[in-house]
Amino acid sequence: MCALPADLESLRCVVYGAEIDPGPGVVQALRDAGARLGLTSATMDGAALFALKRLAAGSPAQAVDLGNATNVRVATRKLAKALGGMDVAVLVAGAGLTRDAVAAVLAIAERELVRAPHPRLFLLGGEALGAAPSAFPRVPTHMLSGADSIAALRGLLLEDAAR
Repeated sequence: MCALPADLESLRCVVYGAEIDPGPGVVQALRDAGARLGLTSATMDGAALFALKRLAAGSPAQAVDLGNATNVRVATRKLAKALGGMDVAVLVAGAGLTRDAVAAVLAIAERELVRAPHPRLFLLGGEALGAAPSAFPRVPTHMLSGADSIAALRGLLLEDAAR
């Protein structure tokens, strides 16, 4: 796991599917950097809910089925309100998420992110689903994969913090 320097303290980030690998590493790296986090599960099954509760550690969290756009929309609004807005959204695209579900989650996040001064939208592990970053033109969107996805996320966020 890559640690982020503690200069991202004003960052308000929602991690969708936080319990799916590499989600726990992303959550920990952002938490270590001082970011304010909101988390969702990817599913409503017992294991996901237990993992979400453990990962939340005091952060606002919403149990959702990422395949249900209404659930995602409501959770996004609740988390953004709890955080005082939303600057970054990270979707961990794991097994079971369809291309349509990924597109819906990213579109919902994008609608909330357009209010942020320097928004970022990240899709981790979704390359096989074919979601195109160009489909979300109002918010810089990045597809990251592999063992270095947390490091790549860190680098992009640090670029923003340096501005």
